[in-house]
Order: sequence, then C-alpha cells, then structure tokens
Amino acid sequence: MHVGFHFRKSLVAVACIAIAFGLLAGIPIPRKTFAEEFPIPLAAGNSAADTSETDQELARTFEAEILPLFSKYCMDCHDSATAEAKLDMSIFRSPSDIDQAWGSWQAILSRVHEKEMPPADAGELPSDEERKRLADWASRFRTSEAARRAGDPGPISTRRLSNSEYNYSIRDLTGVDIKPTASFPIDAANAAGFDNSAESLTISPSLINKYLDAARSVADHMLLTPDGIRFAPHPVVTDTDRDKYCVQRIVDFYRAQPTALDAYLLAAWEGKRESLSPGADRWVEFARARKLSPRYLTTIWEHLHDVTIQWGPSKELQRRWNALPSDREKSDTVERECKEIAKWIEETRRPMRVRIANLNGARGMNGGSQPLVLWKNRKMAASRRLVHHDAINPDTKDCVLSEAELAIMKSDRTEAKEAVQRDYEKFGAVFPDTFLVLERGRAHISEEEAAREAKGRLLSAGFHSMMGFFRDDQPLCELILDEEQKRQLDRLWEELNFISHVPTRQYSGFIWFERAEASFINDPAFHFVRAEDKSALSQEMIDRFANAYLNKLEGMESSSALREAVAFHFKDCNTRIRAFETEWKDARPKQLTSLLEFAGRAFRRPLSDRDRERILQYYDESLQQSSGDHRAAMEDTLVTILVSPSYLYRWDLQGVSSQSEDDVREEGSESKQVSALPIETTAIGTTGQSMVPLRDEELASRLSYFLWSSTPDPELMELARQRRLSDPEVLVAQSRRMLADPRAKSMLLEFLGNWLDFRRFDQHQAVDRNQFSSFDDELRNSMWQEPIEFLHYLIQNEGTVAGILDADYMILDGRLAAHYGVKNAPPVYERKWSKFPEAKAYQRGGILSMAVFLTQNSPGLRTSPVKRGYWVVRRLLGELIPPPPPNVPELPNSDQQLGDKTLREALAIHREHPSCAACHNRFDSAGLLLEGFDPIGRPRDKDLVGRPVQTDATLPNGEEAIGIEGLRSYIEQHRMKDFRRHFCESLLAFALGRTLILADDVQVDELVQSLQNNGDRISTVFERIVLSQPFRYKRLQTVTSDEGVSR
Repeated sequence: MHVGFHFRKSLVAVACIAIAFGLLAGIPIPRKTFAEEFPIPLAAGNSAADTSETDQELARTFEAEILPLFSKYCMDCHDSATAEAKLDMSIFRSPSDIDQAWGSWQAILSRVHEKEMPPADAGELPSDEERKRLADWASRFRTSEAARRAGDPGPISTRRLSNSEYNYSIRDLTGVDIKPTASFPIDAANAAGFDNSAESLTISPSLINKYLDAARSVADHMLLTPDGIRFAPHPVVTDTDRDKYCVQRIVDFYRAQPTALDAYLLAAWEGKRESLSPGADRWVEFARARKLSPRYLTTIWEHLHDVTIQWGPSKELQRRWNALPSDREKSDTVERECKEIAKWIEETRRPMRVRIANLNGARGMNGGSQPLVLWKNRKMAASRRLVHHDAINPDTKDCVLSEAELAIMKSDRTEAKEAVQRDYEKFGAVFPDTFLVLERGRAHISEEEAAREAKGRLLSAGFHSMMGFFRDDQPLCELILDEEQKRQLDRLWEELNFISHVPTRQYSGFIWFERAEASFINDPAFHFVRAEDKSALSQEMIDRFANAYLNKLEGMESSSALREAVAFHFKDCNTRIRAFETEWKDARPKQLTSLLEFAGRAFRRPLSDRDRERILQYYDESLQQSSGDHRAAMEDTLVTILVSPSYLYRWDLQGVSSQSEDDVREEGSESKQVSALPIETTAIGTTGQSMVPLRDEELASRLSYFLWSSTPDPELMELARQRRLSDPEVLVAQSRRMLADPRAKSMLLEFLGNWLDFRRFDQHQAVDRNQFSSFDDELRNSMWQEPIEFLHYLIQNEGTVAGILDADYMILDGRLAAHYGVKNAPPVYERKWSKFPEAKAYQRGGILSMAVFLTQNSPGLRTSPVKRGYWVVRRLLGELIPPPPPNVPELPNSDQQLGDKTLREALAIHREHPSCAACHNRFDSAGLLLEGFDPIGRPRDKDLVGRPVQTDATLPNGEEAIGIEGLRSYIEQHRMKDFRRHFCESLLAFALGRTLILADDVQVDELVQSLQNNGDRISTVFERIVLSQPFRYKRLQTVTSDEGVSR
C-alpha cells in the first residue's frame, strides 16, 4: 500500500461525496429536474391571448363530456381514496393534467379501447358510442397538442452516466474493457423501458463509495510509460503485475512472427511454379499474402538456388526441394513433403548447435550469480547462427560429416576443406538453432534440468531466486523482421525496462542474492551495501561495490574471464540504471500531459485553464502526501478525474440560460472561441417557450452516447472544435461512420437489449442444464449476441425494418450455427459471425425465431406460450398490457407436471379465470404459434414427455394460422404498421434518453413517413433522428441574475 494511502483515499472520498452536493468544479448538480422547475404550459393554463379556439373547445368538451364518463364508470374503483391498481383518475381534472401523467392516460385509453375496463362484472358498462366519444376526444387532443408543441426537445435534465455508459466510456477512454460498474445496482428503466434517462439515473448516497471504488479500479489498470499513460487489461498494482503485462506483449509479438520453415519452403515452391523470384514486382506482395517475411523468403529462395553450394545439409536440402512435384494439382502432397523437409532441417541442425560451458566463479560465489549467468546468456545469444566447431571436426565424437566430407576434412586439400566448412556455415546462418528464446530455466544447471523447469519462465534471464529478463532474438531480427518491426520490438523491450523498473529491481536482486545465496560478500568490506538501501542504486555506491568485488577477486584465484564478466556487469547495471533514472524523470511531464489529455476526453470538452490548475494542484498535493510517490499521485489524480461531475454527468443535457454563449464557459477556457453574441433561440410551436441548438461539443456528446453509448472519439471532438458538427451534412456523415463502427454494437445491445428485454441474458440461469445438456455458457453467449450482430448487419447493408422480422438469412457464429442445425456450419469454436442463406429452411429468419427470445421466455423445463406471446405483442408490437391480477394460479413448471393434459389444454383452463381472459386473448395465440420451438429454441414436433405439439392458433382478428410462418404472415399483413411505429417510438425514446411526450407524436409520424419514402431502410430512422429538433435542441432555461450556468 502506498505511503499516505489512507489520507489520499479520504481526500478522494471527500471529492466523491461532493458530487452529491454539486460542490466540485464543472457542472452544478440540479436541485430539481427541468420539468419540475419549468412545467410545460398546456392549453388550459395559457393566457387568453395565447389560447386558440380549438384548445378552448377541447377543454370545454373534456369538462362537459369526458369527466362525466370518468365519474360514471371509473371513480368507484379509481378515485383518490381507493386507487385500485395504483391508478387514481381523479388527477385528470383538465387537459393540462394529461401531460403530467401521460403514461397512465395512454394505459387508460388502451384498456377502454380493448374493453378490458371497466371489467365485465362491473354494474354498468359504457356503450360503444361512449367509448368512441372518449377515443375521438383523445385523438383530437393528441393531434392538437402535438402540433402546438411540435419540435419540443422535451423535459430532460442533467443526469449521471448509466452503468453501461460508464463502462463503455471507460473502455473507449482506456482501450480496455474493465467494466468497473459490475457490482453496481442495476439501473432502473423509465416508462419507455430504457435505463438511460434522467427519470431514473440519479446518484444516491449508496452510490458514492461505489463510484470511488470504480475509479480506483480504473486507476489500478494505469501504466506509466515513457510517453504518457496507458491502461492494461488487468490490474497492475504490483511489480509482477506490470511484468506480466510487458512480458506478454513481447511474447505476443514473438508468437505472431512467421518462423515456420515449411511455410517458406512451400512458398518458394509456389513462387517457382509461378515464375516468381526475388526482385520481381510482386515478390513482396506474394510473401505478405502468405503472411511470411519477404526478407526471409528471399533468403530461403537464394539458399535453395545457390549454385556454389557443394557439401553439407544445404546440398541435400536443394536436392529434396527440387524433387518436389511440379504439378499444381499435387499441392497437398507438396505441403506434406515441405513439412517433412522442415522437420529434417530442424533435426539436422540440432547437433550443430553451439554449446557454452558455465563460467566458473571464485570461491564463495554462487553459480547462479548474475555476472556468470548473463555472461553465458550473451555467449549463447551471439552463437544462434553459428555451427559448433565439433560438428565439422573429424576428430570429435560430435562430428556430423558424411564419409566423403570426412575424407576431405582429413586431407590436405585446403580449398576443399574450406568449401565444406563454408557450406556448413551457410546452413547454420540460414537456419539458426532457434529464432528466439521464449522460456529459459536456470542457466547454470544441466541443459536437461533447465529445459524441464523452463516452462512458464517467459523471457527469463535464467536467474535463481531473482527477477530478471534477457533478450535472445538476434536471428529473428537479422533474418525475418523488417526495420519497422525491429523498432517496434525494441520499443517493447524498452517499455518492459521502464514500466517494470527492471534495471533497478534486477540490481537490487543481485545485491540480495549475493548476500543471501552466496558467501562471497559476507565480510566487513561489503557491509556498506544493502538491497533495501535506495542509495545502493547511486553511481557512487555501485562503483564502490564494484571496486570491492573486483579487489577481492584480484586477491584470490580467479580467471580473467570472470573478472571481465564481473566488471562488465557492474558497468552495465550502472549504465542501465542511469539511463532509466533519466528517462523516468523526463517522462513525468509527458505523463502529466497525457493525464490532462485523458481528462479532456473524459470530460468530453476542452479543458479550461481552471480545470488544468485544479488537476495539477491535486497532483502536487497528492505527491506531497505520498512522500514523492509519483505513481501514487498519478493514480489518485486519475481517480479525482473519474469522480468529477464533468465525467459522471451528461452535462450536454443541462438546461441553457438566456445569457450569451460566452457566459456559460468558464473564464480562461480554451474552448471560448466564439464572440459574445446572444444565443439564437427558436420558438417551440405556440407554447410561448423557446429552445436553443446544442453547441457542437454538446452535440458530439449526445451523438456518441446515442450511437455508441459511449464517449465521443477524437474525430467527433475535432469536428466539434471546428464548429462543423452542427452542419446537417456533416452530422449525417458522422452518424453513418459511427453506425459502421464496431462500437455501434454497444448501442445495439443497450437499445435492443432493453427494448426486446434480453439485456441480461448473458446471466440467464433458468435453463435446466441436466435436461438440456447442450446449453452451456458459450451457447448462451452466442444466443445473446445474435440480435446485435443481426441488426448491425442489417444497418450496414441497407436492411429494412420489415427485414427485422422476415429476413431470409441468419448471422451466426459456429456455436449457434450448430445449435440451429445449419448445413456446412463452421466449427463450433469459430467465433466469427457470418451470413447463412435460406433461413426459412431451418424455421429461422428475423428475430421471432431467434433462440435468445425463445429461451428467455421459457420457464426452463417447458415452453411458455404466455411469455412468448406477451413478448411478441408487448415488446414487438407495442401494445400496453397490464400486469396479471393477483391470486391467479400459475401454470405447472414442466411438461411432466402437466399430467395427462397438454400445455395448450392447461392454458385454455387458465384463460377461464374471469380476470385473465381479456388479456390472454390478445397474446396467447402468438405464443401458441411458436410452440414449434423447444425451451432452448430448437425446432420440435413433440414436447419433453413425447406428446405431439400443436402449432395452430386463432388470431385476435379471428383468422387461423399455423406456426412461425403464420405469425410472420399475420404481422406482415395486419400489424406491420404497428411494428414500424413502435420501432420508431422506441428508437426515438432511446436516442432522446427520456419517455416520449405528446410533442414527439409529430416526430414519430415523420420517422414513419421517412421509412415509406426511403425503401423502409433502418438507417433512415437513425439519420432522421439525429437531424430532428428534439435531438439537436434543448429548451431555453431562464435563470435569475445570480444563478450562473457552467459545465
């Protein structure tokens, strides 16, 4: 734990608590929502001068004809005293009350229209004429009010980021998917079903500590690099954490390199067949198309065609390669033979490897001492492309020469002997004993024992009980990598040294090892040096230690090679430590600059001078409290950025005052680039209110949180800085770019997941895995992703809204393709999503038949026509259906518990309950048409106990239908208008981050019309929304002279 942690944690906690009271710099936290402070003036509340005759007539008719209907049929159960089902209809005293309870009003109209209310057992029921009278008045009122307030941006206010938005923002800010809100309470949904609105996204006291913990978890992933800051995919709070990160990056680079010899031999054969050779225009392209190194392929080619080679394995290699079939139809045979040749090369090369003996230490030195181990490592690394002299020495047992070559080497034929040696050396130079060393056991033990313990010791230097890394990749750099790749690899090793503090830690380990694992320095001459003493890293102390060490070696039996190795080690350690200290010092300003840049991206706006001052001031205070611990100060400063209201809150939704635009910017802000002109306002219909366009940086934030559910990227922010994003053409172009980006899948998960109620299916546990053994976490995850991949494909390929339901293709990965029984499916482990045609042949196509919805709406051991049907009617078609009444018996949980009845028969009995029939008649038929799928979405013709499954049903309009095709046909012929409108309503509500209001009816009408005018393309709806007034504007807020607006 860092020094001063408790102080700094309490300081950050105070900062976090300040969020709740709006005390920090940035945006003020509203005391009330916009709608509470500035209620929408409806017709009955306007002055006579502003009230049209139509509004007055609607109010008179409401009082004269509608209120009496309520009194006659509703108030016995729904007045303020009884309020059955929590519905109090006494609140509707005038038309002005309707908007304040719009959701309840819509539910009332729906149930009266469906003749569900008043209930059938009520004493007196309204006549058809009375129901029509209510419906006609409601329609006229809705049309009039929507037109009067057309374009109204609606009652939105500043809100916090939703949990998902927080996670996605952190992912895009850091480049890693940390998910810091995993332990947060689930965000509540608004009336529209979405969890991205100010109606539900408040910060409660219980969230304060969670935000602090979330910010700290992000800081735990931060790395300090030579150029700034970066984030690791795992916490990096310890030295070993940082080692793991840096080492893995190098290992990943190594493993990505093309070192397989058979691939080069095959490519050389293919080049020969196509008359290609080094120097040809297509040579580099030819190599890269096969994911090979053009450089090494050239080397192999030239070696295979080197006519000067007369002896050794290179001559045999040429013979074998030239013997490969030339017929292109035998490419499979050639590929196998190339593998055999490659295996032969490796086996032939192995005995030629140069072997380095251990360097003997002096008395008291441990054989694993760093100078000894590193000396051996350097020797081995330098000999990877050399041939051991014993391999071509006829007088040794390790000689690999042929009989003819032995005769030459024993003769006095100097030129011939040189030719044999040269050809062997060529072979060794082209085919090193290894291209790189990934794992290394202890260097001073036997090769066999070291090989056994090497596994997992990635990039190890081969020390015992000490950390240390050693780079052994010279053949890779010399033969395979191009210049850019070599620079990249050099940078990775440099970052390992910097991020993990390798030079200082390795030297401290050396001191500890010499004292703990050897006796060489256990005398008074060395008492001055201790591993825990930071001064031991100074140049003065290193020189003193080196002199004492070498002086002792001079005074005892020791080889010159040993003394040279020890002297080199001390000199090298000192050089590396001095370079590290300089780089660490030089990196601090870059890291602070990088942290400020991070803050600007996190705040989604240019930092003001005051922002910078506060951030740097907090860093200085934290640095002082942590006794100069730069890393700790950086981490704590990052935490304060992530608990700032400027990050946590959607300030782009904040109300705007009637002051000039300059007045809303902090003094000294770099974003203060516009002249002090009054804000341009636009009237909201005939309401007497005004709205203002979002500034470009606000529009960038709103756009990104709509289409990505995340923070704006640099391109959006640059367009905002240039004041170009508000240009409609630019706005549309950006929306198309963003929808094409993979980050749009985050939006689709949030939009589709909440709209269609599968957002948390990745945690679905209702399936009985004993009964359905094929259902595992991988299949569940594939099911969960299918709607997202499908709609993303539709959007990218000009798909239609109708196609959401009836597309005759599927977008599947290998696991889901196997589950669906698709012919020629890819392997189950294939995670790539691909298009599969002829979906109807598998009873698929569109979302109705997707396993995620069929499974989500099944109890686990049987299907549920009720749940599936309700999902179709409520989620897809947008019908308002009340919750089930209390005390209604549940259906059995499994097919076995149904006894001798079928599920259809049990459901028919269930519908006989007087409180159930009305609603079930609206949706049961849709669920019965989906009975052809089992509880995990597989086609079936029998239930789990072997009874035949019926898939026919009588639809609400009286028509008969069979199976999923019957359901699709019904929706296409009778309900597609409802589906399109509900899709538009849902997407608009998600985009605006609020429940829709009356004024949005006009916008929804325009969206539906735009579909008709543009071939029903889904992308049209997205583009029309981002161009709409409700999306690009917000209401003008009037403030008192002493109430400023800042961000």
